[in-house]
Amino acid sequence: MRQTNTHHNYHEKASQKSQSPQKSGRQTPQASAAQQSQARPSSRHRPQRPGRTRLSLNRAESARQITKDRLSAFYRVEFPLKFDSNSSDNISGARVKGDSPINGHAKNTPETSADSGRHVFRQLLGRDPVIPDLTSEESRSLAGKTVLVTGAGGSIGSEVCRRLIQYRPREIVLVDMSECALYEIDYELSHRPAPLPRIIPMIGDVSNERTCERMFRKYDVHAVFHCAAYKHVPMMEINPGEAVLNNVIGTRVFANAARDAGVERFVMVSTDKAVRPVSIMGASKRIAELYIQSLASVADTRFITVRFGNVLGSSGSVVPLFEKQIRNGGPVTITHPEMERYFMSIEEAANLVIQAGVMGREGEIFILDMGRPIRIIELAEHMIRQAGAQPYTDIPIQFIGLRPGEKLLEELLQPDERIHPTGHARIQCARSRPVHLQSLINDIDRLEEVALSDDRRHIVDMLQAILPEYRPENILAHHHSGALLQKDQFTASVHMTPQVNADPSTPAV
Repeated sequence: MRQTNTHHNYHEKASQKSQSPQKSGRQTPQASAAQQSQARPSSRHRPQRPGRTRLSLNRAESARQITKDRLSAFYRVEFPLKFDSNSSDNISGARVKGDSPINGHAKNTPETSADSGRHVFRQLLGRDPVIPDLTSEESRSLAGKTVLVTGAGGSIGSEVCRRLIQYRPREIVLVDMSECALYEIDYELSHRPAPLPRIIPMIGDVSNERTCERMFRKYDVHAVFHCAAYKHVPMMEINPGEAVLNNVIGTRVFANAARDAGVERFVMVSTDKAVRPVSIMGASKRIAELYIQSLASVADTRFITVRFGNVLGSSGSVVPLFEKQIRNGGPVTITHPEMERYFMSIEEAANLVIQAGVMGREGEIFILDMGRPIRIIELAEHMIRQAGAQPYTDIPIQFIGLRPGEKLLEELLQPDERIHPTGHARIQCARSRPVHLQSLINDIDRLEEVALSDDRRHIVDMLQAILPEYRPENILAHHHSGALLQKDQFTASVHMTPQVNADPSTPAV
């Protein structure tokens, strides 16, 4: 076990401090008068407007009371679903927490079984979770080796670190720019029961060449899991230069450093938003994919990409937002009634990253079979019902309109990609012809110069020059602007308002 006695008091005090409640520094956008009145009804009686269903004060209070007292079962299910820490191939799924976040006091409730966890997972996603194979010879290839994880303090990166422990590496190097996030995952992993690999936290920027070179000189790294990225779609529309510098240039710099250091495997985490992108974030990740694929054709390092759908419960995702909105009695806000997304649990995402790392050979893109895409409105309705309330009557649902960079439907494959089976029944491999590496390098050099200027128009033009399939126009942003949408199966109607300038802090899906 890693020695922590020297810093015991520091860790203890910092841990106690981190547990104290803190107010968020980010403010929610101001709602329209109609939204405010719907979310926070006045105590005075107001006549009901034609074509609208307004929650009465008693109804709204009842909804809040429901979510706090009667229906804590859903919130006592810990999302994202957790794998059983005592078993490498069983999912414990919904871990019932003793201290309910709604009730605010502890309950002596035993944890649910693995079967119950699978049932909750199946109920939410309509499929069973994908279980990693830890018995294969490939899965044992990380044992006794040094593994480095970038973005180790993030949702995906930290879960990759947790999952890596069961592969028994000699040491795990945690890399992140965020001091606080890095401290949290370092503290958590360092205080787990033995046996543990050596845990090494390193603060660093993946786009800094000297920092990257220093890391690889200091440690004999066998495998890199590159999870560091900016992922928030609306936020990157506002900060296009940073999206390019982190997602494209950071990937290039770190991949080059890994290649030069003789790292055996390099796994990059990508996103389904890279497929025929309409957002700057998606375009930046697609260029990173192309660079990794092209580098694989000329390097001894095995460069591999993993492409995800949405990850349930990750930071900035839709599920935590819905949970908060339901706790507050609504409204639950959705961009569009027809929006669909592919979903996976954070454990599936982390295990897919690691499985790809041990299975990959050269330039592949690995994709998890995530079943059918889920309509976001169905997810919201399901979560409301799991909380014991009724959608539209107890908890209102409000459609706010697509935001810049968002698509109604996400895809998992590029038009020129072809699917091939792998040794895992639920993991597929996509292949396409790599682009010419030197041409791409020249394009990325020019893109970096434009990104440093942070000139949005020039950045978008350059992205389109590199990616002809990139279509930044959000043609559906105003498609239903101002329309009154009726749902026959429910008693309430909802009003869609355009949110082209919506607060980018609202989670993207």
